[in-house]
Amino acid sequence: MKRTKDDAELTKKKLIEFAFKELINSGFENAGLESIAVKAGVTRGAVYWHFKNKDDLLDSIIEYKDLESLKLAGEIFNSEQDPFEKLKQLVSLNFPEFSSPAKEKRYIRMKVELYNYLNKKGDKRKIAENFIKMCKDLLDECNRKNELKSGIDTESAAHTILSICAGSYIRFNSVPEKLRSISQSKKIALEYLNLIHK
Repeated sequence: MKRTKDDAELTKKKLIEFAFKELINSGFENAGLESIAVKAGVTRGAVYWHFKNKDDLLDSIIEYKDLESLKLAGEIFNSEQDPFEKLKQLVSLNFPEFSSPAKEKRYIRMKVELYNYLNKKGDKRKIAENFIKMCKDLLDECNRKNELKSGIDTESAAHTILSICAGSYIRFNSVPEKLRSISQSKKIALEYLNLIHK
């Protein structure tokens, strides 16, 4: 039976989803293409049909997750909510909740690997740039509504928000153990928003 383009896209999406789970569970270095193929129920050849190598697969995972994040961020940004509420939700997207400390730890390790990869290869989809722009636009809107404390530079504040969100993963192991959790990082990021809000 001849495979359609839609079938091929479904297989690729399935491989990306399984690869992402494998990335969280094992880390990029330990995630094997054979293991991903087995878990996705396809041959290793099918993996190589869609991806040149492991780096190509990782780039596809990043693209898929980036597009997913952009979609969610866009939905929040374009909603009818108050701009400060949108800002809080946008920041909260960076800090998902997990059912166990082990899953959270693996997710953090995976985020660090992805940031390292982006530092080497570049942010093709300009996710950070888009995030900063959305934050700045929302902060400007808050400012127009006289909701920010006086003297707040919205561009600097938007960059600070990104630094807190990304830095909380990149320097996760440098944080004192009692503060070392995604929920605590989220709390710190939201506290910054409250500091600049009236």
